[in-house]
Amino acid sequence: MLDARPVRKGDTLVEIVTDLLESAEDLIQIERVLMDREFDSQHVLERIVERGYEYLLPKRKQTSKKAVAGRMENHGVETTVNKRMLHLGKNEWHETHLLYLPKREFSGQIEESHERYVVFMSSGP
Repeated sequence: MLDARPVRKGDTLVEIVTDLLESAEDLIQIERVLMDREFDSQHVLERIVERGYEYLLPKRKQTSKKAVAGRMENHGVETTVNKRMLHLGKNEWHETHLLYLPKREFSGQIEESHERYVVFMSSGP
């Protein structure tokens, strides 16, 4: 861990990430930012790219992600990458990639096929 910062009421994720990046930039050379899935806001990701960094984080599995994973399971597909555009507001968009990968240590029976996969969001394929 490079730094921590208190979160104050009213702080946005963009402000928090910006502060942490500025602190880290003083200590190390950054190429890729790894984050928890709670930071998957379009504006946070765009801020990271604006600063010249790549990012990788696990993605929350919403209904559309579960559907893709289910289709992968049905067709025997192990991995896939989907390019997608995230809407930032007005006429602004940010390109990102969703990586669907099989869980390495899956064993046993589960009812939902999407549980066999993990989804990551990345600035590049």
